Amino acid sequence: MAVLYDEAGEKWEKQDKRNTRLNTGIPGVHAVVPIQCEVCWIRNLEGCDLDRVKHCQYMECIRRANLDAINACASSTIEGHVRFIRKAVENAETINRTPFFKERGPFPLGDPIGMGLAVDLLLKSIFSKGQNKPWIQFHSMRTGRSTFTVTWGSSPAGIMDGACFSSARSRIQFT
Repeated sequence: MAVLYDEAGEKWEKQDKRNTRLNTGIPGVHAVVPIQCEVCWIRNLEGCDLDRVKHCQYMECIRRANLDAINACASSTIEGHVRFIRKAVENAETINRTPFFKERGPFPLGDPIGMGLAVDLLLKSIFSKGQNKPWIQFHSMRTGRSTFTVTWGSSPAGIMDGACFSSARSRIQFT
């Protein structure tokens, strides 16, 4: 994590708190954010078991993407959802009812939520250099997402999804 400095050149006073927040999960987050461990992601994305030497940086990118997904939600929001889930489970148990929440478990093989794209964008942010600064600008990062969108639309799966015939106004449906 980059260290932030204030105008006087001193380390930002909340730097340690920021590092802890960005590198730590929140209890119960697995119930509201679609995350899974690095080992499972490697198996889903690559179709093979993890090689800790070969996949070391890959695992670090997946962990960072998981932590970024966790930190995209306010901790108070996650805590509120977890409280509701606990109370709903407790209430269901009082009447011998199975709670209505969907089971947690491994994701299907493949990439149902875009982890591969997240890894690609993280790698771009690590290895790219800007023209005027040592880092790239936000707009440069967004091109990866739009590139993914157009390549999806031109793939067989995207064509079957109707993505290549969509626009902001309407969607053509096959009949």
